[in-house]
Amino acid sequence: MLPFLALDNATDFGPGPTRDLEGVYETHTLHVWYSGDPAGRAVKLQGSFDGEHWFALVTWRPGDNPVLTAKHLARYVNASLGGDGIPISAIIASA
Repeated sequence: MLPFLALDNATDFGPGPTRDLEGVYETHTLHVWYSGDPAGRAVKLQGSFDGEHWFALVTWRPGDNPVLTAKHLARYVNASLGGDGIPISAIIASA
């Protein structure tokens, strides 16, 4: 599955767009980037089997490696932005 831009300089609290992977995938990688001080921000990579009930796959926080990988089955994925502060961008890739 090709990577997709899940957050594009996002500032609003909550999830970005959802991607239907059109199949169940096990490995999901989140890449986060920003300019400035990300203090107070967090990005949660979320998965779902049905697109309605979501579970956390992995959460990025300031000071973490900007690339995090989770190994859980999911058909739908999104990135959810938490906290207040600077704009954040994130890409999700699934395999």
